[in-house]
Amino acid sequence: MAEPSHPLKTSAQVALAALALLLVGAFVFYRERVFFGDASFLAFNVINYQRHYIQWSRYGSIITQAFPLLAQLLHLPIKVALIGYAVSFNLFYFLSAVAVYRCRQYGLVVLMGLYFLLFFSDSYFWVSEVPQAVAWMFVYLGLTLWIGATKKNIYVFLPLIILLAFLTISTHFVAIIPLTYLWIYFILQKKDWHFSRSHTIVLSAIPIMVILFRILLVGSDSGENAQLHAVTHFSIKDLLLIVTTPVIKMFVYRCFTIYWPALLLLVLSIIALKKQTNKPLLIWTIISWLGYFIIMGLTYGGYDSSFPVFHIESEWGPIGILIAVPFVYFMLPAFKPAYAVMLLAAVFVVRIGYISASVPKFRWRNDFKEQVFTQMKKKGITKLALYNDSTLQSKLMLDWSLPNECILMSAMNGDKPQLTFRFVSPADSVALQALAKPNSISISFDMLVPANLNHEYYNIDTTRPYSVMSYSELMK
Repeated sequence: MAEPSHPLKTSAQVALAALALLLVGAFVFYRERVFFGDASFLAFNVINYQRHYIQWSRYGSIITQAFPLLAQLLHLPIKVALIGYAVSFNLFYFLSAVAVYRCRQYGLVVLMGLYFLLFFSDSYFWVSEVPQAVAWMFVYLGLTLWIGATKKNIYVFLPLIILLAFLTISTHFVAIIPLTYLWIYFILQKKDWHFSRSHTIVLSAIPIMVILFRILLVGSDSGENAQLHAVTHFSIKDLLLIVTTPVIKMFVYRCFTIYWPALLLLVLSIIALKKQTNKPLLIWTIISWLGYFIIMGLTYGGYDSSFPVFHIESEWGPIGILIAVPFVYFMLPAFKPAYAVMLLAAVFVVRIGYISASVPKFRWRNDFKEQVFTQMKKKGITKLALYNDSTLQSKLMLDWSLPNECILMSAMNGDKPQLTFRFVSPADSVALQALAKPNSISISFDMLVPANLNHEYYNIDTTRPYSVMSYSELMK
């Protein structure tokens, strides 16, 4: 007799299709993604130094950085390296979902689809370690639940489990929140947790030890110290004022205007929870929802509407997992498969529409850079420093990565020497003095020593200093 189909299998296939569309979009919009912020910064350094460029001990990003690293080792054109890097993130997410699907953890696959869509709009175009950490988390949980369901010997898989736990937690601290919620959720739910008490203790000790180890790493790492300090040092007054913080106000506003499909799933999750007799599970879920808001309020409470949406969305994203779990595991299986497919497809299509609406602002950035390049060529300028222009810099969303973005874009355009420009404050005498040296090469946060340049890919003028002028002077 054939084994009955899992009630969430079809829904998982819809989620895989949505993730596949995001993968296609990563290829279509590779320029908008790779010539923006962290992607350019990391790609430039990986190619230039011919090694992985891991920051703040976020080792999970090693898998995506492998693409530009391999491309330069094979001496492939820089365009191949950059396209591969831009696509690698969503390829990793999609393959992670496929791996979880192969583990028959269909609910986790649906959650993956919802995570990458419910709260992502601008953030789709920004390279962040948060989604990478969450993808590792789903593989980690999927494998763990599969081991329990198939009665495998956990000690055989223990090295792999430890590795996945380490990659999840080291890649970004935010992943600890959905991981903790889901871990305890499955233990309380019991249906999908097939481990004895002793095995549960062993398995639970692993993420706890990795978290403690990660906290020790952060102790000497300024990259995440500020966020961790905000969560561990607060007053009762801070808790009471959380709902008044700009970041929470902005989140609520966007929930009603842009993320409203998430509100629909929240309502359905609440209905599903009310029908359950598992009170510990209900209490744990509500505590987790409130806890996430508190953590976001404490960590980013001072950030107002001027703070880039692409950045804060990556921090909001994991709450999509928390609010969708009761809907996925309690309500969705009760629907007829056709209704479940239509509902999920509608949510995914709407959210992909909002991602598409973010394309113009990222496309404008590249058009602006090409426009500056055109003027630089007309004036015989290879290196340019524009005086700070608040209007332009606001539209650019960020400008610290401009030097890296420009060098990569110009290299892909085939310019020799490559063109590059940055913004500079008229009052920054130190920066202006550095830019006045003929061999100066400005990159993000630093000046690059010409001897350290990978000349196979980068050909930057070291015979002339930076030309310094206003944007209006350039466009004359």
